[in-house]
Amino acid sequence: MVWMRALALVWVLFGAIISYVFGRFLGKGPTPEARERLLGDVMRRACERLGATFVKLGQILATRPDIVPVGVTISLARLQDDVATAPFSEVIAILASELGANRSRIVTIDPTPVAAASVAQVHRGVLDSGHEVAIKVQRRAAEMQIERDLILMRLFAVMLSWLPRMKYLSIPEAFDRFAAALRAQLDFVTEANNNRKLARNFASRERVRLPTLEDALCTKR
Repeated sequence: MVWMRALALVWVLFGAIISYVFGRFLGKGPTPEARERLLGDVMRRACERLGATFVKLGQILATRPDIVPVGVTISLARLQDDVATAPFSEVIAILASELGANRSRIVTIDPTPVAAASVAQVHRGVLDSGHEVAIKVQRRAAEMQIERDLILMRLFAVMLSWLPRMKYLSIPEAFDRFAAALRAQLDFVTEANNNRKLARNFASRERVRLPTLEDALCTKR
């Protein structure tokens, strides 16, 4: 439920503030650079605990040293491909539900992911044809969690727009663009189509090589 998610957000954010204050008390931020790193580490851990939506937000902030201190962006940059991984049992369950009978085409899967980010993680695998593949699997709770978070964030964006100094920043419109981009990342069929289009566009370039997609194994998740 949305209200339970709201409570969880408040709890994690409160814990992050306490963690930062406690870190300062222990002397972990004696210099401005150290304080930035401490703040970045606290923000990164909070984003990981809050899940896909906030990991994505952290990834965006990591690319904006113009609005976020450099020391913070360095820590947040780890969210690009070094997020806490989902249990391997969840990966197997999603593959079974998404692929059905085609699941048997995947002969082996490395339980340790190559990379893990906000919405999905990637595992090495081998097909029955002998081809080595990269298997991108969406996190089980990603879609539900993102939709709940977007409801809360949209409400917050509208409330911010009521403030006199904020009404000219078009915060709800900026949020809507963020929400649309995030929802698009939940549909791996669209991503697969984009990869095919990219392959067609570079088909005549000998130096550009793109991985081949296994069409029967490409689903929404």
